[in-house]
Amino acid sequence: MHRIKHQVGKLAFIGILGFWAVTGCDRQPKAVDNTNRAQTLLEKERSNVLEHLEQEVNAEWLQKAVDLGLWEEAERYLQTVSKPDAGLKRAKAQLLIKKHRYQEAEKEVQEVLSKAPKNRQARLLQARLAIQ
Repeated sequence: MHRIKHQVGKLAFIGILGFWAVTGCDRQPKAVDNTNRAQTLLEKERSNVLEHLEQEVNAEWLQKAVDLGLWEEAERYLQTVSKPDAGLKRAKAQLLIKKHRYQEAEKEVQEVLSKAPKNRQARLLQARLAIQ
């Protein structure tokens, strides 16, 4: 009886090892180490955003430009808009925050809130600026 238990234990252990080998549980996750690939993807995404902004300047694409570090380009596109809507004003405020121009960002947020006091994104920006 003892021998059977020992054999079952060995088989269970071998089964678990086999499972780990098949599923890769024994391997450490690989770290991303291809910086050239990451740089290529970043440049591709930046080009895509700039192409969209060239077609139409809107809050979604302007925000993406800010998020991707295209600050000067975002500022240039903002200057082409004669009457920015609330979304563009919020994107501009976020750009100004990134550039540590907090008073100017506060002005943009206040303009949005004066017309739409319940604007959630503007209120979040206002709270973020209060922390600064």
